[in-house]
Amino acid sequence: MSIDFERILSRISAIKAESSSSISYVDPMVVYRRDLNLILLTVKSFVNLISWGSWFKKRLEELKVKLPTLLTELVDTILACQTSVEAISKLFDREAAETTGQLTPSFGTCPEYDDSVSRLNALEEKLHGARRKAQAELFGGAEVSFADLGKDIFLYEVSTSSAPKLTPKGLVERSRNAKAVRYIDSSLSSVVEAHKVAASAKASGLLGVLQKVAARICDYNTSLYEAAAALSYLDCLLNLSDLPRRWPSSHFPQLMECGDASAIQGENLVHPLMKVSTSSTPVPNSVTLDNSHGRVLVLTGPNMAGKSTLMRTLAVNVLLAQLGGPICGTGLSFSPVDRIFTRIGARDASHKGQSTLFVELNETAEILKHATSHSLCLIDELGRGTSTHDGMAIAQATLDAIQGHTPCAPLTIFSTHYHSIALELVRIRGTVKQEPLSTRAVQTGYMNFVLEKEDSAVKQEHPSAAAPSKVVFLYQLVPGVCDRSYGVEVARMAGVREPLLQLAALKSAEMAQRSAFHEDVQTIRQFLSQA
Repeated sequence: MSIDFERILSRISAIKAESSSSISYVDPMVVYRRDLNLILLTVKSFVNLISWGSWFKKRLEELKVKLPTLLTELVDTILACQTSVEAISKLFDREAAETTGQLTPSFGTCPEYDDSVSRLNALEEKLHGARRKAQAELFGGAEVSFADLGKDIFLYEVSTSSAPKLTPKGLVERSRNAKAVRYIDSSLSSVVEAHKVAASAKASGLLGVLQKVAARICDYNTSLYEAAAALSYLDCLLNLSDLPRRWPSSHFPQLMECGDASAIQGENLVHPLMKVSTSSTPVPNSVTLDNSHGRVLVLTGPNMAGKSTLMRTLAVNVLLAQLGGPICGTGLSFSPVDRIFTRIGARDASHKGQSTLFVELNETAEILKHATSHSLCLIDELGRGTSTHDGMAIAQATLDAIQGHTPCAPLTIFSTHYHSIALELVRIRGTVKQEPLSTRAVQTGYMNFVLEKEDSAVKQEHPSAAAPSKVVFLYQLVPGVCDRSYGVEVARMAGVREPLLQLAALKSAEMAQRSAFHEDVQTIRQFLSQA
């Protein structure tokens, strides 16, 4: 079982600060069991950590070689909390608490608990006395026991065969089934309520004991947190050292000097998770973001072609490289980045009253505000959560702001289905579609694919619609611009009915003819020039 030491220590601090009024709406014993399990887990985890640290140090000593200073410091920091862990372990009997599910304070250490236990014992004796009296006088000596039903407690329960035909005087029949009949004794209502109050006081007393134990654990937080941080650091180093074994084809990155701005030159990069978790061989891609090729890559391509995966692939490999680990590819030359910004995926924040578009724009605003020439920014399909014209204008304005960053643009991959943005870059330079492009530190690329015609035997309900086609994704980044997203073709792959697809293809063609594509681009250009 994996343990998040920092998390459980923060939760222990929450137990220490917990107010009884904040949990009044919950059964105190539910809270008690939760907090007790957390305390037991914390103590057990740190005891195991010390045991592991001692074993690990012994194995290192058996190597009889000079160990890296950092490694010995991390192990010593882990073991430095041993005194704290031993002191915490002496606060209570952990094995008894695990067996009984309760941490019982010694008599005299918690007056509130002692008083509530005394009252409970007296009340329960009174209740059992009433039960024995009812058994003898009301039920003719038949066996009577206590039962609970919902919020009603201490109900008399008698077998159906022994129950009298008429409800005994002073009792109210609460329920009846084939096996038993249950009665409420109204004369005991005050005693039952007093029992509830005493039981709640007992639970509060037990919670108070847990809070005291949590407070004592928090007294050792400094050494415990240092040990947890050292373990995290060591875990990271161990996993980094294991990467070459898991990825035999991995290579170590190379640092390069780039002056006042970062640069990245990645060769045949693949995503680490795709390399180890997919049965097929992942398609490698080379990505270069620098002053000569273009610091900003405007990325287009069909839906599902791999645009988002390419962005994640670059980010993960840069992160691994900056950690000092190997990268999943044949090469990566880079200068360190100060931050990696991501605007990927679509989600709202309904608990904050924020729509999907608001979340996207909020994340974009953070990028525009804080990104520097040494940052890596990944912006995926910005502006899709609003109207086409507004979304395109927002995307174009954001791209212009990134390009105009001084002294130079941050390293950016900007994917979009607003193909006119990328085509406008091509038009400005006067280049043809498939040629490499750099303009104002911007380059264009798309995820390659092949469009195959489907079997012509498919019945065409709309004769004017184009023949069905199939998109074959190659997942390869190539220079240029893809001027369509092929959403209808992807819908066909998803299993949408053919008649609907034919109608969608027809409407798509009609709208494309009426869209006045270049007029839209000119409108956006005029809008931005006036802003």
